[in-house]
Amino acid sequence: MRINRFSDIYKSFDKINEGAWGHMPLDNDAASDWKWVFGKMIYNEILDKLKKSIENDDLTHMYYCIGMWEYFRDKHKDDSYGIFIDEQIQELDYLSIKTAEQLIERYEEMGWKNPEEVKTYLEKLLSKLI
Repeated sequence: MRINRFSDIYKSFDKINEGAWGHMPLDNDAASDWKWVFGKMIYNEILDKLKKSIENDDLTHMYYCIGMWEYFRDKHKDDSYGIFIDEQIQELDYLSIKTAEQLIERYEEMGWKNPEEVKTYLEKLLSKLI
């Protein structure tokens, strides 16, 4: 639809769909579907980097990856129609759990100034994900 005049803008507002579960811009199915597009990009990026870190036995990047997953997971866990589908959450949770367990076993190898703080963080993450 092409809008030629300012008054046509007001006419087009009649066609705005309110959300299925509210009246805000992100409360409709189209917005929800679009959120999944962003979620898939985040999921693919974290999954790719985490798998490469595991393959290369790169402890530092493993640590960053599970931290990044925790960040995005926690920011969107209470959203109605969040940005991740259940399978993505389950897969990244599983990989984060396995990675955290490995890092706990090897936390002193990571070269951090305060390895005990790293270990404490990893243990808290595990208790949250399990």
